[in-house]
Amino acid sequence: MHPLTKVHWEHLPIYGINSTAQCIVHHGKPAILRTKHMMCDELIILSADLRSSTYHALPYQGMSFATYKSKLVTIGGCDPSTMEPTNLVFTSDTGLEWQPSLPRMITKRYQASTISSTSPEVIVVAGGRGSVDTPLDVVEVLVQDEWCSANPLPEPCYGMSSTLHQNDAVFSDRHHIYSCSIASLISSSTESIDIPLWRVFDTDVSCSTIFSYSSRLISIDRGGSLSGYCTMSQSWVEFAGNQLFFLWPVLFTRGGLAAVLPTGDVLLASEDGAYKLKVSGECIYFTV
Repeated sequence: MHPLTKVHWEHLPIYGINSTAQCIVHHGKPAILRTKHMMCDELIILSADLRSSTYHALPYQGMSFATYKSKLVTIGGCDPSTMEPTNLVFTSDTGLEWQPSLPRMITKRYQASTISSTSPEVIVVAGGRGSVDTPLDVVEVLVQDEWCSANPLPEPCYGMSSTLHQNDAVFSDRHHIYSCSIASLISSSTESIDIPLWRVFDTDVSCSTIFSYSSRLISIDRGGSLSGYCTMSQSWVEFAGNQLFFLWPVLFTRGGLAAVLPTGDVLLASEDGAYKLKVSGECIYFTV
């Protein structure tokens, strides 16, 4: 195994990113949807250099965040005063003005997790809550401006970390990681498929955040350690052992987010702070 090489951490003026925050890189700029306790969600649009940001209130709490046909999309959510869920879908070119220009999602829910794909142009929405006491296993896909039901998750989940990895939709509920190809989900929305489509990977640690980088599926546990999934051994391999723990300036003790920027750098943010990880040469890699 090899440690990260030529790593440089750059502190960013971004604070209060909780475990349910979601990040989308839109037109070269990161946009973060942050959930606030008993309040409506907030959209944070960062500048290209990540040094400044603007804040915009959204109409619901626990909304899901995606992109579709080059537009920002918010999906579902709930009224924070009543916790009644909605299935409304809004789109925006800039994050400033939102229009209900897409059909409503089939299932009303909040704290669902999303995957955006551009080839094909699809949004996958998985899990969430129908009410405070009702976690969901429901999966729906938006294809050609129409919502369809797809093969459900192996078990009800909400507030999952998610990423698109090699045309697979990947979701993590801390102790399990669920993966299914986008093509299979689309097929399951139009055909009756009895066999399970989701692959389930157990993790030895509490996986806080997952993201895809340099052809690897990367997980960050709640102590801040990095692991990568090795397809040859079908197991998780920790990068650089304990060395990385002491290099890690952001602890994901309560969750956080990771997003790959157009520059190839990685944005990492949690309630404990935010950093840009800059790596020269080979980045996150390992050998088995």
